[in-house]
Amino acid sequence: MEICPSCRGSIELEMDYRVTQSRVSGEVEGEGGCGGNYSSPTTQTTTCHCHVSSPYSRTTPSHLSDTTTPSCLTVPTRHSISRRVRYTNSGPQTAFKLFIWILLVFPLSMSNPVPLQDQEAGPSASSSGHHHKSKRPHDRPAKWVNPCRIGSALPAFPVGMDIEIVTQSDSEIISNIITQVNKAELQARRFIELYYRETFDEDLRESDKFAAVHYDFLNEINDKVKKSLGDKLSRDALEELKMAETLRSMYTGLQMFAVGLEQIVLDQSVYGGSFHKDFQETEYQLKYVLCELQIAMLEKGIQHEDVTREIMSGDYRDIDCKTIRNIRDWVIFRDYVNTLEYIQQSFSYFLATVDSS
Repeated sequence: MEICPSCRGSIELEMDYRVTQSRVSGEVEGEGGCGGNYSSPTTQTTTCHCHVSSPYSRTTPSHLSDTTTPSCLTVPTRHSISRRVRYTNSGPQTAFKLFIWILLVFPLSMSNPVPLQDQEAGPSASSSGHHHKSKRPHDRPAKWVNPCRIGSALPAFPVGMDIEIVTQSDSEIISNIITQVNKAELQARRFIELYYRETFDEDLRESDKFAAVHYDFLNEINDKVKKSLGDKLSRDALEELKMAETLRSMYTGLQMFAVGLEQIVLDQSVYGGSFHKDFQETEYQLKYVLCELQIAMLEKGIQHEDVTREIMSGDYRDIDCKTIRNIRDWVIFRDYVNTLEYIQQSFSYFLATVDSS
């Protein structure tokens, strides 16, 4: 395989895969001497009341309807766990003391999140086009781990207090998930076609020339979704789904996409990409979806293992060739939006099933 000098070390992505793979090859015209044959590391697939509540808006829009207002995308200014407590003592002084006590014992980890501008993905590219800082987010806390920032333990209530623990119904859990997924999908769709057109000089509505390209570190979630962008799940596929397993698999899968989006945001900053703010907002919208799923799993007692950055190897990160980097970013972004579609369709089915029972 002939490799252009500026892309050396970026296009040589022939590695040992953990899954059956096929190479997608073609002609690429790129910048910085990226023209010529390329071979990308891809796989082709055939297709706490004590109630824990979400800190986000509960206004449920119709699925991505025109009536949805931009305010749906407002970043929440505070994470919290709401708790409704019924106690035997009464009177304003007792209630005030209880209020002060709750403030003192709440986990400190539920404080205000850092504003977006304080969590920039990385340094901006210099005017000369060179970047001097690491392009890997080694030392940054993973946003997708404990996205709600829920404390490890609930505070102990005073002896003699009668506590009523209220949990959410399945209908409430599902509705909250659908609401946040709709917001995340709406935000992504506001720039997905523009991004594709400006990046590849083609119209996404006509075709996706990378439709067959998928990356192996996302195979687990793509194998669960089993659909392409814009496709509808069949009735048979929906009837096979189980809510608990879907919650777990989608939480894990979205954590995988969070790993990829983190690298996209970082590279957009390092290389001065035009869509840095868009992808940064996408990253945070994903975090809010993960928070809803985290709350749902806590309510249902579902265990999971968190995804780490190691799933995305350096071969997918250290890419100097702009063209190959653009393909990587598009494939991750496209499959993420496709997964949001899957979650919306599957949980809408769960909601209809619960309401009819």
